[in-house]
Amino acid sequence: MYGTLKKIFAFAGSKKGLLKKSLLFSFLSGLFSAMQFAALFVVIGALVSDNRDGKFICISLGIMAVSLIGRIIATYFSTMEQTETGYCMVAEKRIHIGDRLRYIPMGYFNKNSIGNITAIVTTTLGDVENSAARVLVSVLGGFFNSVALVIVLLVFDWRIGLVAAAGVLIYLAAAELALRKSAALSGVRQHTQESLVESVLEYIQGMGIVKAFGLERDSTQSIGSAIKASCRDNLKLTKASVPYDAIKQAVVWVFSVLLLLASVWFWLDGSLPLAYGLILVIASFMVFNDLENAGNMASLLQMLAASMDTANSIDDTPVMDEKGADITPKSSEIVFDKVDFSYADRKILDQVSFTIPEKTTTAIVGPSGSGKTTMCNLIARFWDVNAG
Repeated sequence: MYGTLKKIFAFAGSKKGLLKKSLLFSFLSGLFSAMQFAALFVVIGALVSDNRDGKFICISLGIMAVSLIGRIIATYFSTMEQTETGYCMVAEKRIHIGDRLRYIPMGYFNKNSIGNITAIVTTTLGDVENSAARVLVSVLGGFFNSVALVIVLLVFDWRIGLVAAAGVLIYLAAAELALRKSAALSGVRQHTQESLVESVLEYIQGMGIVKAFGLERDSTQSIGSAIKASCRDNLKLTKASVPYDAIKQAVVWVFSVLLLLASVWFWLDGSLPLAYGLILVIASFMVFNDLENAGNMASLLQMLAASMDTANSIDDTPVMDEKGADITPKSSEIVFDKVDFSYADRKILDQVSFTIPEKTTTAIVGPSGSGKTTMCNLIARFWDVNAG
């Protein structure tokens, strides 16, 4: 989980500052939310002590008002910052991909279809755009808020605090297992989504030819298979996470009940004041809320990790050298010196050498598939040679 959260931060680029601000406001929202326990404590303390002067009502309402207003403001700024982060960091990534594609050898476009590249800058980055910042803030914010509540419980009663801390740790362990289980399937699902976009584009672009030859029925087989594969792999990913979602839910229920029973038990043996016992009973139903919300969002982390890895894979493609010094050639002749070139594993040119003198006209002739077009593309540097 930590690695994926770190990856989102790295992906944010120049927008890391906005992401940090969103996390800060999310944490403040959690603190304002936790103030409701203070309001409840004031009310319960007054009721237990039979305080009838009514001041506690004003104090409680004041605390609740501060909690409500503070949470609204903090949530607003947190949402705005994470929304801006999502759109802006993906916009930067799309521009970066567009700039890089200008310097990538044309051979890259043989191995990666237009549909595949389109899927990366639309569907793949769309997932990141809509979810990455929101998931990171929700997961980290939920975890921080839960830790803050555990600290508050430790202040009330260290024994209750330890039970809550154990629940948080076991929940996080179950969430980590769920992420590891879905890691492999997330990559498969990502590839399937790209294939679906590729099939749709090919279907639309080839519609004229399909209609011209009356192949409307046959042309739907490819796109139909891609749609079924997308449905199948998305279902696999969901089914893989369901058992772990049940485990996480069980952890929340079990430890909520343990907190409830422990609070009652310690009050019965006289080691916990009644007011503390009542507030801890109420807290047992609320302490894991933020953590549970964070765990539900964490299920998206592996999907986002796969999307970001796919988008970053373009950076691993070598670019042609565009930073050489300007020179004035002594001659304008074109020379091939033992040039090798292949499309993937299919070798087209093998140790080809020739010279085309300047100010001459040269005809390149040969049978279909002998490498004439490839040779011209190499001269124009649409591709780079493999050797020579």
